[in-house]
Amino acid sequence: MSLDAKRVSSPCQTCSLCGVRIDQKDTVHFSFGKPGSRERLYARVCSHVSDRRCINADENRLRPITADDHYGFEEVSAEQMEEMLAGVSSSRG
Repeated sequence: MSLDAKRVSSPCQTCSLCGVRIDQKDTVHFSFGKPGSRERLYARVCSHVSDRRCINADENRLRPITADDHYGFEEVSAEQMEEMLAGVSSSRG
C-alpha cells in the first residue's frame, strides 16, 4: 500500500501540541488561514518542535518541503497576526 493510500485510510487527527486538524484526505486545517498540507505544517510548526507527541514530526514521511510551504506573512491579515501573537503571549504567562 502506498503512503498516500495509508494517509487517506487513516482517521482524522488533532495534534495535542498545536491543535491543527488533519482530515482523512491529509488536508491540514490551521487555526488561521487557508488549509494546507502536511509539508506546510512541518515547515511552519513541526520542524521547530522536539516533542514526541507531534503527529507530523517525521520529515522522512513527507514530500519535499518547498519555499511555498514556509510561513508567508502576506497570507495572514494584521488582525489575525495580532490574535495569534496574543494567544502565544497568554499561553506563556
